[in-house]
Amino acid sequence: MAMEIPSALARVLELLNREGVESWLVGGSVRDGLLGRAPKDWDLAAKAEPLVLARLLRNSPGLAKAGVRYVPRSAGVREPRPGGDPGTVTSPAGLLLGRGWRGEISPFRGETLAEDLARRDFTVNAMAWHPDRGLADPLGGKGDLEQKLLRSPGDPRAIIAADALRSLRAVRLALELGFTIEKGTWEAITELSGLLAAISPERIREEFSSILIGPRPRAGLDLLLAGNLLGQIIPELLPCVGLDQQNPHHHQDVYGHIAATVENTPPDLVLRLAALCHDLAKPLAMTVDEKGVGHFYGHEKIGAALAAKILGRLRYDGRTIAGVKNLVAAHMLRLTYPDLNPAKLLARVGRENVGRLFALQRADALAGEGRGLGAIAEMEEKVARALAEQRPFAREDLAVSGRDLLALGVPPGRAIGRVLNDLLAAVQEDPGLNARSLLLELAREHLETKSK
Repeated sequence: MAMEIPSALARVLELLNREGVESWLVGGSVRDGLLGRAPKDWDLAAKAEPLVLARLLRNSPGLAKAGVRYVPRSAGVREPRPGGDPGTVTSPAGLLLGRGWRGEISPFRGETLAEDLARRDFTVNAMAWHPDRGLADPLGGKGDLEQKLLRSPGDPRAIIAADALRSLRAVRLALELGFTIEKGTWEAITELSGLLAAISPERIREEFSSILIGPRPRAGLDLLLAGNLLGQIIPELLPCVGLDQQNPHHHQDVYGHIAATVENTPPDLVLRLAALCHDLAKPLAMTVDEKGVGHFYGHEKIGAALAAKILGRLRYDGRTIAGVKNLVAAHMLRLTYPDLNPAKLLARVGRENVGRLFALQRADALAGEGRGLGAIAEMEEKVARALAEQRPFAREDLAVSGRDLLALGVPPGRAIGRVLNDLLAAVQEDPGLNARSLLLELAREHLETKSK
């Protein structure tokens, strides 16, 4: 087997082997090379202690000239210190290989390469390659690749118990590669799903996000649900499963509608998280009228708060949480579109999220029954015209500022904000009012009214 690898990585292998350190390319890069895919990362395993690897990689002028830089991982890494303190270096450590290539290098997990490979997650990731020795495949990973099968390299329960995040990785890889998860491995994933509770929210978030923005998000959600994993990540989704909406606009249960909405959106993380959360509060808001028709009044407001709680628990960043919360809270605004001022819509959701809102509303409508897209398309055109005309939709667009109002005599503090909001509402109705002299006159009238 021949593999094309970055020249900088070849220099790393050459250095280690010259120093008598047995080292192999391992994991996903070998798998992807066999599949004819461009590897995303390059991982090396070496028969050496972490401190030895650190010293070799940091002190080699040849690697520096080749554009290789050793970068210790920030978590759990303490580099050797001058003056006698050996410190500790945990693996893996990072390699910057130039031209955007990244890699990691780890000591063997065990005494030999075979022991290292036996401790990896799946056989397709338990292969190694050496430029002189070729492919090492003691566990049949190449055969599993050909059969499109994800299989544990040993006792599946022991493999999953060693790192429960492997359950989510199995789902992600199965979807990404179009593979089937082997029966025994799947049974272990299902039986040990509760072990995810011991995994850090950040690690869960990264795998879950990758599944969600992948090419088959609904299949991913369905696999997570079938494997008892979805409830470990977002237990708030479970009451949606099997909940009959009893509404002529919905032919699926709430979970099915949510999953279909996610499937209908483009692969944008904020948008897909919003699609996942948009109807999450329906079990909490559902009422049934005297005709037996289900209603969900206010579910968007409850859902926005619920989304913020869930995403905060998974340690998403504040910008992502704010965007998702905004979209969930606004997704029912389509019912007001024939009469809603586009500037007010922009003020409500922001320029950066308005396109996402339309995409979410289209996906939501397509996942239901008997809903047209005309009102959404019409509002989208109105918003585009408003933006092209540079119509004001935020305080920053006003021809006056808080300083102008202070100079006019408006008291500092909340009063400034209230006057600015009043002026913004006025110019949203009549953009022609957005002139400094006119707005100052309106502000004077506001002051006079308040003083009476």
